[in-house]
Amino acid sequence: MIVFAVGDPWIFLLDCADGSIYAWLLGDEELCGRRVASDFERFFRALASIDIARLSKNAVPCAEEIAKFVQADDDKALEFWRETAEI
Repeated sequence: MIVFAVGDPWIFLLDCADGSIYAWLLGDEELCGRRVASDFERFFRALASIDIARLSKNAVPCAEEIAKFVQADDDKALEFWRETAEI
């Protein structure tokens, strides 16, 4: 695992074995309990799409669409993308 970004409140980790992206909150019991994307490119494209939609005053994609795109559709990933899309 490599920490590649630290923000408020998320810490993002890259799994070097399979390329998955994990989001970790201080206080999470499990370090890799929240897989939010299957790879870095999908993760970055999803975040960029959210920001571009906001800047251009377009509708932000729903969390379910984002989770499907990044190939991480469990409940914890969906929670992360809902929060990210609403900020």
